[in-house]
Amino acid sequence: MGVNLPHFRFTITKPFWAQWYFISKIALALIVLAYWILRLRLNQALKIERMRLRIAQDLTR
Repeated sequence: MGVNLPHFRFTITKPFWAQWYFISKIALALIVLAYWILRLRLNQALKIERMRLRIAQDLTR
């Protein structure tokens, strides 16, 4: 006289942070952030250079 227990089949998936799409989105976000930081630094350097050129031109007049 055996007891019939119900059987359930399920699959445990990887957590979302281990999925390929999450990793690729994070990588893309880091690339965009690095690009944005580099552009910001370049714009600041160009702004300083323009100011230096303007001062130099004013001194030569």
